[in-house]
Amino acid sequence: MVKDFGNILLVDDDLLALQIFADSLKKNGLTFDTASTGADAIEKINEKQYELIICDVLLGDLTGIDVLKHAKKHSPSTEIVLITAHSHIDTVLDAFKYGATDYLKKPISGIELLFTIERIIERKKIINGYSAYQRYNELLQLSHQIALTTDLNSLIHTSMQAISHYFKAESSVFIKYKRNIKKKYSVLGKINISENLINEVVSSFFKKNTIDEHSCTLTIEKNLVCIPITQTGFSYFLFLINPIVIEDYSHSQVGQNGHFYTEIEFLQKQTSLALKNILKINDAKTLALTDDLTGLRNQRYLESHLEYELKLAKKHKKPLSLLFIDIDKFKCVNDQHGHLIGSKILRELAEVMKRSVRDPEKDKIIRYGGDEYVIILSNLDSEGAYKVAERLRKKVEGYIFLKADKKISVTISIGISNYPETSFTKEEILNLADKALYAAKKLSRNAVYSASKMNL
Repeated sequence: MVKDFGNILLVDDDLLALQIFADSLKKNGLTFDTASTGADAIEKINEKQYELIICDVLLGDLTGIDVLKHAKKHSPSTEIVLITAHSHIDTVLDAFKYGATDYLKKPISGIELLFTIERIIERKKIINGYSAYQRYNELLQLSHQIALTTDLNSLIHTSMQAISHYFKAESSVFIKYKRNIKKKYSVLGKINISENLINEVVSSFFKKNTIDEHSCTLTIEKNLVCIPITQTGFSYFLFLINPIVIEDYSHSQVGQNGHFYTEIEFLQKQTSLALKNILKINDAKTLALTDDLTGLRNQRYLESHLEYELKLAKKHKKPLSLLFIDIDKFKCVNDQHGHLIGSKILRELAEVMKRSVRDPEKDKIIRYGGDEYVIILSNLDSEGAYKVAERLRKKVEGYIFLKADKKISVTISIGISNYPETSFTKEEILNLADKALYAAKKLSRNAVYSASKMNL
């Protein structure tokens, strides 16, 4: 129960939010103090030991990261949850880098806050319960390794290796289970196991067990342990085949209240928590590289990814083409119909582009800015790029935008550049595609022009 928790410090310069949090904690019998500035929070931290600090990222005088650093230096065991109205990737990474337990995005309900506290209580209970034993020290070290992973591939490798070694499993496999699709699972990692045995173990398990995000439970059988790590829409599973260490435990210790079960459950929770943090970080990274209006990738993505695509093309000696696209006379559309209508057209055009390229996941569509777009076409020469560009141009030319409202038609002009035909660097391929676009507009608009036709 949350009533058993120690001292809590609430820090927020928004007095209304602070009062709401305080009321929620008071109703549930929790002991807490409040601070409305970073300086006040640090002073309280210096005077009293807090088990949990819940702190806003943006304070009037200091930042939540400043408070986090001071609190961890003063008492490394203090749990800290940062709250923010804006989940910027740099803030999220800094929070976890300096030891935050979690971060929550405003607005936060009292129920969500209490749920977070309960989750921290459970985590601390598990950690405190194991710290007295030598074997559990190893368990803590493994959990620490898992908790420090910052990307999905590392989490899969680290958790599979660590948990398999700890329980002395003869073999193991880490899978991603997908509901409501024909091929139910994909293998993400494996140790000492054949594809045939994977199929036999996994298929047999799913035949005997109903899998959904509400009923996935830790399963221990004689020669098999299944550790579920459930997320909305899909689940990850780690299967341990023949964990030899199970022989060291009595029947009661393997049961739900026994040491073996509790140890596995502990590592399961650590892996689930690490996965949740990684997915949050990935979501924040995606937001940082996504255009708010269209949902396409943005210019920040282009700056980093084009360099990567060029290196890949050079390494494998494959062509790479780039389309630079601009809506013809779009200023007139905005002047005549207004910027809100213009924004709707930009969104619809993004969808038309997705339907016109080879594959919207393979061909990277980017909103460069304003009414300009860029498409990166990997493994495609100038001739192939020209066909894609012409298909897109014709599609836009014949498309009626805002059919239910204004019924507006627009056209686009497209410039093409290609590695290695016209360009060798990121700057060259962008610059020449831009020049080719200018040539297309100068030529007639509603046209496609390739840099290969220009006198370079």
